[in-house]
Amino acid sequence: MYRITCFIATLALASAICPNIVTKPDFDYTQYAGDWFEISRIENVFQYQMYCVRARYEGTEEPGVVSVYNVATRPSGEFTSISGSASAPNASAPGTLVVEFPGQPNGNYWVLDTDYTNWAAVYSCDSILGLTVQFGWILARENAVTEDVYNRAMTNFAQYGIDTTLFQKFYHGEDCVYDAPEVPQRS
Repeated sequence: MYRITCFIATLALASAICPNIVTKPDFDYTQYAGDWFEISRIENVFQYQMYCVRARYEGTEEPGVVSVYNVATRPSGEFTSISGSASAPNASAPGTLVVEFPGQPNGNYWVLDTDYTNWAAVYSCDSILGLTVQFGWILARENAVTEDVYNRAMTNFAQYGIDTTLFQKFYHGEDCVYDAPEVPQRS
C-alpha cells in the first residue's frame, strides 16, 4: 500500500511541474511594442470571461522597462483597464519577462515566439505546493487571425506538451471598445 501511495504522490507532483520552456532568444521589445489583441487564452481568474481584450506595450524612459496598458470588457459589459510594466530581469533571456501591476503579485510573461507583425505566443507557469498554475495567450496585431496564423502560434505551446485544448477563443466584434470612455465633466 505504501508503494502505491508513493507512486500516486509522485505522479501528482510530476504532473504539477511546469514544462521546461525556452523563450524567444532574440526577443526585441522595440519590435514588440504596440497593440496586441488577445485571440485565445487559457482562462484564468483575473480575466475570467473578459472579452475584447487588447494590450498596448510601449517603451519607457527607463532602459529595459516597457509600459503595459490592458483593456477589456467584463461579462457585465463594463469597460475595464489596468496599467503596469514589464521588464526582462536577465539580459541574456530577453523573452523571459516579469510583469507588474498595482496591487497584484508579479507575474511571468514568457514570449515563446512571435513574428512581431502578426502573432505572438506567450506563456506563464508556476508550481506552488504541488499545484500548477499556467497561463497562455495567443496575441495578434489585428483582432482576428486566419486559421493558419492561429495554428502557427499554437504549435509553440504544443511543442512543450502544453494542453492546447485548454485555450479558448474570445470575442472581438464591431462593438468592442478599446479606448477608455470619456467621463463627462461636472459643471
